[in-house]
Amino acid sequence: MLAIVALVAAVALPHFLVGKEDADLRAAESEVRAALRTARTTAVVENREVRFAVDPTAPAYGIEGDAMRPFAAGRDIAVRIVGGVTATAIAFFPSGGSSGGNIVLSNRHGRRELPIDGTTGQVADAP
Repeated sequence: MLAIVALVAAVALPHFLVGKEDADLRAAESEVRAALRTARTTAVVENREVRFAVDPTAPAYGIEGDAMRPFAAGRDIAVRIVGGVTATAIAFFPSGGSSGGNIVLSNRHGRRELPIDGTTGQVADAP
């Protein structure tokens, strides 16, 4: 009986962990989407450029000049910016537009890419 329980646990545990990692990645994506909306709205409302930044070493994210926020999902999330103002920032302008670029989130299970439109400053919907 104990051998059967051990066998079931050995088979089920990897599937459970993959499910958790996928959920962590989706949670990180939601966090970043909300922070990007905040950065864009702040730029428009306060009529100033606002830079959304990431710290790949932490990993963390936030508006430049404010405290960086670690991912609630944990440290297993990698984050980077491709094609932004710099390798760690995307600018949002008072017009609502942005410098554009992609934010890439990943962990051992998968990868999510969030493209930010330069003209509208909007983040494309997840596929």
